[in-house]
Amino acid sequence: MNAERHIEGLEIENHLRENEKIRLIGNARAVVIFGRSGVGQSRLGKGLAKRLGASLYDGGRVLRTTTGNTPATIKAMGRPKALDKDIDATQGNLLIQASPEEPVVIVAKRGGHNATIFERENQDARVAKVLVTCERNEAIRRIYDRMLEGIQDDFQEAAEQAARGELNDDEFFEELKRLTLEHERLVKHEPAILREIKDELQEKERKDREQWDTMGSIYRETRGIDIFDPAARIKVPRKDRRGKRVVKIEIPLYDFQISTTKRKKEESINLLVDELVNKGFAEILPPEETPASQSEVEMTPGDIYMIETAFRDQPR
Repeated sequence: MNAERHIEGLEIENHLRENEKIRLIGNARAVVIFGRSGVGQSRLGKGLAKRLGASLYDGGRVLRTTTGNTPATIKAMGRPKALDKDIDATQGNLLIQASPEEPVVIVAKRGGHNATIFERENQDARVAKVLVTCERNEAIRRIYDRMLEGIQDDFQEAAEQAARGELNDDEFFEELKRLTLEHERLVKHEPAILREIKDELQEKERKDREQWDTMGSIYRETRGIDIFDPAARIKVPRKDRRGKRVVKIEIPLYDFQISTTKRKKEESINLLVDELVNKGFAEILPPEETPASQSEVEMTPGDIYMIETAFRDQPR
Protein backbone atom coordinates (compact mmCIF):
# COMPACT_ATOMS: atom_id res chain seq x y z
CA MET A 1 0.00 0.00 0.00
CA ASN A 2 2.81 2.43 0.90
CA ALA A 3 4.61 1.62 -2.38
CA GLU A 4 1.42 2.28 -4.35
CA ARG A 5 0.93 5.63 -2.60
CA HIS A 6 4.56 6.55 -3.30
CA ILE A 7 4.15 5.78 -7.03
CA GLU A 8 0.86 7.69 -7.12
CA GLY A 9 2.55 10.66 -5.43
CA LEU A 10 5.36 10.66 -8.01
CA GLU A 11 2.84 10.60 -10.86
CA ILE A 12 0.98 13.56 -9.37
CA GLU A 13 4.25 15.48 -8.91
CA ASN A 14 5.32 14.76 -12.49
CA HIS A 15 1.96 15.94 -13.77
CA LEU A 16 2.06 19.15 -11.70
CA ARG A 17 5.47 20.04 -13.13
CA GLU A 18 4.35 19.83 -16.78
CA ASN A 19 3.90 23.63 -17.00
CA GLU A 20 7.11 24.41 -15.14
CA LYS A 21 9.44 26.84 -16.93
CA ILE A 22 13.21 27.20 -16.62
CA ARG A 23 15.95 29.46 -17.97
CA LEU A 24 19.63 28.92 -18.61
CA ILE A 25 22.14 30.72 -16.37
CA GLY A 26 25.88 31.18 -16.03
CA ASN A 27 26.46 31.97 -19.70
CA ALA A 28 24.92 28.66 -20.78
CA ARG A 29 23.33 29.04 -24.19
CA ALA A 30 22.25 25.56 -25.24
CA VAL A 31 21.50 22.01 -24.19
CA VAL A 32 22.70 19.17 -26.41
CA ILE A 33 21.11 15.74 -25.98
CA PHE A 34 22.43 12.54 -27.53
CA GLY A 35 22.22 8.77 -27.12
CA ARG A 36 21.47 5.47 -28.82
CA SER A 37 18.25 4.77 -30.72
CA GLY A 38 15.27 4.06 -28.47
CA VAL A 39 16.55 5.83 -25.34
CA GLY A 40 13.99 8.66 -25.68
CA GLN A 41 16.30 11.53 -26.61
CA SER A 42 13.85 13.12 -29.08
CA ARG A 43 11.01 13.22 -26.55
CA LEU A 44 13.35 14.60 -23.91
CA GLY A 45 14.51 17.30 -26.31
CA LYS A 46 10.99 18.31 -27.22
CA GLY A 47 9.88 18.42 -23.58
CA LEU A 48 12.91 20.41 -22.49
CA ALA A 49 12.55 22.91 -25.35
CA LYS A 50 8.98 23.55 -24.24
CA ARG A 51 10.07 24.30 -20.67
CA LEU A 52 12.93 26.51 -21.84
CA GLY A 53 10.92 28.28 -24.51
CA ALA A 54 13.83 27.35 -26.77
CA SER A 55 14.27 26.51 -30.43
CA LEU A 56 14.53 22.76 -31.07
CA TYR A 57 16.78 21.14 -33.66
CA ASP A 58 16.44 17.37 -34.08
CA GLY A 59 19.26 16.07 -36.29
CA GLY A 60 17.68 12.61 -36.49
CA ARG A 61 14.46 14.12 -37.78
CA VAL A 62 16.36 16.05 -40.45
CA LEU A 63 18.21 12.88 -41.46
CA ARG A 64 15.02 10.81 -41.67
CA THR A 65 13.16 13.47 -43.65
CA THR A 66 16.04 13.90 -46.11
CA THR A 67 16.45 10.15 -46.67
CA GLY A 68 12.69 9.42 -46.82
CA ASN A 69 12.57 7.39 -43.60
CA THR A 70 10.36 7.49 -40.48
CA PRO A 71 10.88 7.32 -36.68
CA ALA A 72 10.13 3.57 -36.96
CA THR A 73 13.05 3.00 -39.36
CA ILE A 74 15.56 0.62 -37.78
CA LYS A 75 17.82 -0.18 -40.73
CA ALA A 76 20.96 1.84 -41.41
CA MET A 77 20.06 4.91 -43.44
CA GLY A 78 22.45 5.10 -46.36
CA ARG A 79 23.34 8.70 -47.18
CA PRO A 80 26.20 10.78 -48.56
CA LYS A 81 28.86 11.95 -46.13
CA ALA A 82 27.98 15.52 -47.08
CA LEU A 83 24.61 15.15 -45.35
CA ASP A 84 26.23 14.20 -42.02
CA LYS A 85 28.65 17.12 -42.39
CA ASP A 86 25.78 19.53 -43.13
CA ILE A 87 23.87 18.36 -40.04
CA ASP A 88 26.98 18.81 -37.88
CA ALA A 89 27.72 22.24 -39.42
CA THR A 90 24.14 23.35 -38.74
CA GLN A 91 24.58 22.45 -35.07
CA GLY A 92 27.72 24.57 -34.89
CA ASN A 93 25.92 27.51 -36.49
CA LEU A 94 22.98 27.17 -34.10
CA LEU A 95 25.36 27.22 -31.13
CA ILE A 96 26.99 30.38 -32.50
CA GLN A 97 23.59 32.09 -32.79
CA ALA A 98 22.25 30.91 -29.42
CA SER A 99 22.38 32.92 -26.21
CA PRO A 100 21.06 32.59 -22.65
CA GLU A 101 18.12 34.77 -23.74
CA GLU A 102 17.50 32.78 -26.95
CA PRO A 103 18.65 29.24 -26.17
CA VAL A 104 18.55 26.20 -28.40
CA VAL A 105 18.03 22.51 -27.66
CA ILE A 106 19.86 20.19 -30.04
CA VAL A 107 19.13 16.48 -30.33
CA ALA A 108 21.74 14.70 -32.45
CA LYS A 109 23.84 11.53 -32.42
CA ARG A 110 27.10 13.46 -32.65
CA GLY A 111 25.82 16.37 -30.58
CA GLY A 112 28.17 15.76 -27.66
CA HIS A 113 31.27 15.86 -29.85
CA ASN A 114 30.04 18.90 -31.83
CA ALA A 115 29.37 20.81 -28.60
CA THR A 116 32.80 19.84 -27.26
CA ILE A 117 34.43 21.30 -30.40
CA PHE A 118 32.34 24.47 -30.07
CA GLU A 119 33.34 24.98 -26.42
CA ARG A 120 37.03 24.59 -27.30
CA GLU A 121 36.69 27.33 -29.91
CA ASN A 122 34.44 29.55 -27.74
CA GLN A 123 35.79 29.21 -24.22
CA ASP A 124 33.46 31.81 -22.70
CA ALA A 125 30.34 29.92 -23.83
CA ARG A 126 28.75 27.01 -21.98
CA VAL A 127 26.75 24.15 -23.45
CA ALA A 128 25.10 21.48 -21.32
CA LYS A 129 25.96 18.13 -22.90
CA VAL A 130 23.61 15.33 -21.85
CA LEU A 131 24.13 11.64 -22.60
CA VAL A 132 20.83 9.72 -22.46
CA THR A 133 20.98 6.01 -21.66
CA CYS A 134 18.45 3.22 -21.29
CA GLU A 135 18.58 -0.50 -20.60
CA ARG A 136 19.03 -2.13 -24.03
CA ASN A 137 16.01 -4.47 -23.98
CA GLU A 138 13.73 -1.63 -22.88
CA ALA A 139 15.03 0.57 -25.70
CA ILE A 140 14.36 -2.22 -28.20
CA ARG A 141 10.85 -2.64 -26.81
CA ARG A 142 10.21 1.08 -27.26
CA ILE A 143 11.25 0.88 -30.90
CA TYR A 144 8.90 -2.09 -31.37
CA ASP A 145 6.05 -0.11 -29.81
CA ARG A 146 6.93 2.83 -32.07
CA MET A 147 6.59 0.55 -35.10
CA LEU A 148 3.09 -0.41 -33.99
CA GLU A 149 2.23 3.25 -33.40
CA GLY A 150 3.54 4.04 -36.88
CA ILE A 151 1.05 1.61 -38.41
CA GLN A 152 -1.79 3.30 -36.50
CA ASP A 153 -0.60 6.66 -37.81
CA ASP A 154 -0.55 5.24 -41.35
CA PHE A 155 -4.12 3.97 -40.88
CA GLN A 156 -5.20 7.48 -39.89
CA GLU A 157 -3.31 9.07 -42.77
CA ALA A 158 -4.90 6.66 -45.30
CA ALA A 159 -8.37 7.48 -43.95
CA GLU A 160 -7.70 11.21 -44.25
CA GLN A 161 -6.35 10.81 -47.79
CA ALA A 162 -9.47 8.85 -48.77
CA ALA A 163 -11.68 11.55 -47.24
CA ARG A 164 -9.86 14.19 -49.30
CA GLY A 165 -10.29 12.14 -52.46
CA GLU A 166 -6.57 11.47 -52.80
CA LEU A 167 -7.19 7.70 -52.67
CA ASN A 168 -10.01 5.93 -54.49
CA ASP A 169 -11.86 3.03 -52.86
CA ASP A 170 -9.62 0.33 -54.35
CA GLU A 171 -6.43 2.16 -53.32
CA PHE A 172 -7.78 2.80 -49.84
CA PHE A 173 -8.73 -0.82 -49.19
CA GLU A 174 -5.43 -2.04 -50.65
CA GLU A 175 -3.57 0.22 -48.21
CA LEU A 176 -5.71 -0.99 -45.29
CA LYS A 177 -4.95 -4.59 -46.28
CA ARG A 178 -1.22 -3.90 -46.40
CA LEU A 179 -1.21 -2.19 -43.02
CA THR A 180 -3.34 -4.92 -41.43
CA LEU A 181 -0.96 -7.64 -42.66
CA GLU A 182 2.05 -5.69 -41.38
CA HIS A 183 0.39 -5.23 -37.97
CA GLU A 184 -0.42 -8.94 -37.79
CA ARG A 185 3.18 -9.80 -38.71
CA LEU A 186 4.59 -7.62 -35.94
CA VAL A 187 2.22 -9.01 -33.31
CA LYS A 188 2.39 -12.66 -34.37
CA HIS A 189 6.18 -12.75 -34.61
CA GLU A 190 6.98 -10.38 -31.74
CA PRO A 191 10.01 -12.31 -30.31
CA ALA A 192 11.58 -12.59 -33.76
CA ILE A 193 10.90 -8.91 -34.49
CA LEU A 194 12.59 -7.89 -31.23
CA ARG A 195 15.67 -9.92 -32.18
CA GLU A 196 15.59 -8.36 -35.64
CA ILE A 197 15.50 -4.86 -34.13
CA LYS A 198 18.49 -5.67 -31.92
CA ASP A 199 20.52 -6.97 -34.87
CA GLU A 200 19.57 -4.04 -37.11
CA LEU A 201 20.49 -1.48 -34.44
CA GLN A 202 23.92 -3.06 -33.99
CA GLU A 203 24.48 -2.97 -37.75
CA LYS A 204 23.21 0.61 -37.94
CA GLU A 205 25.65 1.77 -35.25
CA ARG A 206 28.50 -0.09 -36.95
CA LYS A 207 27.80 1.59 -40.29
CA ASP A 208 27.45 5.01 -38.68
CA ARG A 209 30.84 4.65 -36.98
CA GLU A 210 32.34 3.41 -40.22
CA GLN A 211 31.05 6.47 -42.05
CA TRP A 212 32.15 8.94 -39.37
CA ASP A 213 35.64 7.40 -39.18
CA THR A 214 36.30 8.35 -42.82
CA MET A 215 34.93 11.89 -42.80
CA GLY A 216 37.94 14.10 -42.17
CA SER A 217 40.36 15.31 -39.54
CA ILE A 218 37.91 16.58 -36.91
CA TYR A 219 36.09 13.22 -36.89
CA ARG A 220 39.33 11.39 -36.11
CA GLU A 221 38.94 12.41 -32.46
CA THR A 222 36.16 9.83 -32.12
CA ARG A 223 37.65 7.17 -34.41
CA GLY A 224 37.20 3.73 -32.88
CA ILE A 225 35.25 5.18 -29.94
CA ASP A 226 31.69 4.27 -28.98
CA ILE A 227 30.42 7.82 -28.39
CA PHE A 228 27.37 6.49 -26.51
CA ASP A 229 29.45 4.59 -23.95
CA PRO A 230 29.40 6.49 -20.63
CA ALA A 231 33.07 5.58 -20.16
CA ALA A 232 34.10 7.02 -23.56
CA ARG A 233 36.79 9.71 -23.59
CA ILE A 234 38.43 11.64 -26.40
CA LYS A 235 41.92 13.14 -26.45
CA VAL A 236 42.05 16.87 -27.13
CA PRO A 237 44.97 19.31 -27.32
CA ARG A 238 45.48 21.74 -24.44
CA LYS A 239 48.30 24.13 -23.62
CA ASP A 240 50.17 23.56 -20.40
CA ARG A 241 50.04 26.00 -17.49
CA ARG A 242 52.75 28.16 -19.03
CA GLY A 243 50.75 28.39 -22.25
CA LYS A 244 53.53 26.93 -24.37
CA ARG A 245 53.67 23.18 -24.72
CA VAL A 246 50.56 21.50 -26.15
CA VAL A 247 49.54 18.33 -24.36
CA LYS A 248 46.74 15.84 -24.95
CA ILE A 249 44.18 15.35 -22.23
CA GLU A 250 41.21 12.99 -22.05
CA ILE A 251 37.72 14.45 -21.61
CA PRO A 252 34.19 12.96 -21.69
CA LEU A 253 31.69 13.97 -24.36
CA TYR A 254 29.02 14.87 -21.81
CA ASP A 255 28.53 16.85 -18.60
CA PHE A 256 26.12 14.35 -17.08
CA GLN A 257 23.98 11.31 -17.87
CA ILE A 258 20.24 10.74 -17.72
CA SER A 259 18.82 7.22 -17.60
CA THR A 260 15.27 6.81 -18.90
CA THR A 261 15.09 3.15 -17.86
CA LYS A 262 11.71 2.38 -16.23
CA ARG A 263 10.82 6.08 -16.32
CA LYS A 264 7.86 7.69 -18.02
CA LYS A 265 8.35 10.67 -20.31
CA GLU A 266 7.48 13.41 -17.78
CA GLU A 267 9.54 11.77 -15.05
CA SER A 268 12.58 11.72 -17.35
CA ILE A 269 12.06 15.37 -18.32
CA ASN A 270 11.80 16.36 -14.65
CA LEU A 271 15.00 14.45 -13.89
CA LEU A 272 16.76 16.27 -16.74
CA VAL A 273 15.57 19.66 -15.47
CA ASP A 274 16.70 18.84 -11.92
CA GLU A 275 20.16 17.84 -13.16
CA LEU A 276 20.49 21.03 -15.22
CA VAL A 277 19.67 23.01 -12.07
CA ASN A 278 21.99 20.95 -9.85
CA LYS A 279 24.89 21.32 -12.30
CA GLY A 280 24.46 25.10 -12.47
CA PHE A 281 23.19 25.30 -16.05
CA ALA A 282 19.64 26.43 -15.29
CA GLU A 283 17.18 27.68 -12.71
CA ILE A 284 13.46 27.09 -12.28
CA LEU A 285 11.30 30.17 -12.77
CA PRO A 286 8.61 30.99 -10.21
CA PRO A 287 5.18 30.99 -11.90
CA GLU A 288 4.86 34.79 -11.73
CA GLU A 289 8.22 35.21 -13.56
CA THR A 290 7.33 32.93 -16.45
CA PRO A 291 6.97 34.99 -19.65
CA ALA A 292 3.51 34.54 -21.13
CA SER A 293 4.99 34.20 -24.62
CA GLN A 294 7.53 31.54 -23.68
CA SER A 295 7.02 28.49 -25.87
CA GLU A 296 8.97 25.86 -27.76
CA VAL A 297 9.77 26.69 -31.39
CA GLU A 298 10.71 23.71 -33.55
CA MET A 299 13.12 24.38 -36.40
CA THR A 300 11.51 24.09 -39.83
CA PRO A 301 13.51 23.12 -42.95
CA GLY A 302 13.22 26.77 -44.03
CA ASP A 303 14.69 28.00 -40.74
CA ILE A 304 17.58 25.57 -41.05
CA TYR A 305 18.25 26.64 -44.65
CA MET A 306 18.42 30.31 -43.64
CA ILE A 307 20.90 29.53 -40.83
CA GLU A 308 23.07 27.42 -43.12
CA THR A 309 23.04 30.12 -45.80
CA ALA A 310 23.97 32.88 -43.35
CA PHE A 311 26.94 30.92 -42.00
CA ARG A 312 28.00 29.00 -45.11
CA ASP A 313 31.24 30.92 -45.55
CA GLN A 314 32.05 31.12 -41.85
CA PRO A 315 34.69 28.63 -40.62
CA ARG A 316 33.68 26.32 -37.76
